[in-house]
Amino acid sequence: MIKHLSEELLVKIFSFISPLELIDQVGLVCKRWRKVSCDSKVWATLDLYHHHNIRESQVRRMVRLHPHPTRLILRYRHDLSDRTFVWCFFHLKHLRTLDLSHCRQVRSKR
Repeated sequence: MIKHLSEELLVKIFSFISPLELIDQVGLVCKRWRKVSCDSKVWATLDLYHHHNIRESQVRRMVRLHPHPTRLILRYRHDLSDRTFVWCFFHLKHLRTLDLSHCRQVRSKR
């Protein structure tokens, strides 16, 4: 039954799955799921807000594998180093929106 789902519907479903699960689990199910899980629409937003168990090395791995998100959400992420922030910004060339709200170490100049 699930094999009859359209790619558009799978993209929508996969967009609700954590980035780490997309890479480590979903993409390993079958060739079709691998292809759909790598679709740029799935990775348009890289949201790490609810995934506090992701290590810096895993963040870098996600960015290396999928460097085209236009939105990066790092709300409440107190565990990422400045080095990882800079590395992400350098590699995310299509980034248009960045959410750093409630990040303790990020300061705005006034």
